[in-house]
Amino acid sequence: MKLEHRVNRESPTTTSNASRSGSVLVTVIIFVMVLAGLGSSMLRVDMSISDSRRSDGAAQRAYFAAESGIDEAFILLRSRLIEPEEGDTITVGSEQIPRTLANSRYWAEVTRLDAWRFQVISTGACEGERKRQECVFTTAPAGFFQYAAFAMDGLLLGAGAATNSYDPTLGAFANQSMRGNGGVGSNGNVTLGANTVINGDAVTGEGGSILENGANVVITGDRGSLDEDMAFPPIEPPAVASSGPLNATVDSTIGPGLIGFDEVSAQSGATLTIEGPAQVVMSDFTLGGGSSLIIDSSNGPVEIYTGGDWDISADSTVRTTSESAREFQLFIGGDTDSSADPATVSLNANTVLHGAIYAPEASISVPADFELFGSLIARSLTFGESARLHFDESLLYESDEEALALETLIWRPVSADEPTASGTSGP
Repeated sequence: MKLEHRVNRESPTTTSNASRSGSVLVTVIIFVMVLAGLGSSMLRVDMSISDSRRSDGAAQRAYFAAESGIDEAFILLRSRLIEPEEGDTITVGSEQIPRTLANSRYWAEVTRLDAWRFQVISTGACEGERKRQECVFTTAPAGFFQYAAFAMDGLLLGAGAATNSYDPTLGAFANQSMRGNGGVGSNGNVTLGANTVINGDAVTGEGGSILENGANVVITGDRGSLDEDMAFPPIEPPAVASSGPLNATVDSTIGPGLIGFDEVSAQSGATLTIEGPAQVVMSDFTLGGGSSLIIDSSNGPVEIYTGGDWDISADSTVRTTSESAREFQLFIGGDTDSSADPATVSLNANTVLHGAIYAPEASISVPADFELFGSLIARSLTFGESARLHFDESLLYESDEEALALETLIWRPVSADEPTASGTSGP
């Protein structure tokens, strides 16, 4: 009997196929898990990027909203729609009732730092983001009087003369430190005597020069040339009928109001007081020896317009009740160079003068030791030895324009966590 041995040739193949199928399945599962992990990571990264972009966009919109608050405050200040007193704050919108700009919000606090400067702190908000910016504006020097002394044809300061400046909003001149806005100038030459000290700039017109007529001349500011010669507009006094001549032999008072005269004079021993607010128009003015002129601007400024002579005797007295030159302005229309009827302009007096003087047709010589708090502009000017000129800085900002001229001193981002001031609500 023959035995047969059967060999099962299929079993090894089946086992091998099953093993390979299991390996592939594990690999696929691992691959799917890796892909799922990568997908999840990419989704988280994408969401993070989206959140970051959203946050950055909100922060940028908040920043622009804060800028809008500063822009609105600037417009309101310039248009004089808000005019905070010194040290006071006016709000433009508020955190509770903000201004809206698309999907952003803003509010601002406007504080007057002093007579000429304003601080604006504006906050912008958008989708939980906040940005804050600070800007400081200053009033631009737009006034007609820009120098302690200026002459069309030529300016001469005698030996030992000195100029400086003061700000009447800060109190009395005697209590202020030396200030450097006491500039002088001319469309022609500026001649400076020995030991002259100019605390400020010295400027000339295109054809003029600064001439040092002696040693030890000091100019703390710039020696420069004007871009164009300074204009000397004609004086236009207000229209008013004349009440005839006024000859004060006893104490007399003029004003307030708009008043016209022919000649006005004060005799020895008489005191003539002009009460503001007043505009006084006259043909000539004479302050005789031993008489007095008082400019009382307690209730308002005083303006005097004279078309001819202005003659103040050496032993007369002039007194102003205010240290601000804005409170007394003198316009002299007389032509001292006229061959037919030359005017006389004399500024002798026993006291200092607080005021601004404009005499576009007059050549004026002032005596030694003359002292002026304000500004003097004339066709030509000659100051005696040791004359002292103190420019009133408030004249820089005097302007008849309805809009307030402003310049930017500071514009910077500040922390949004800093507390802001509270104040009255603006428009």
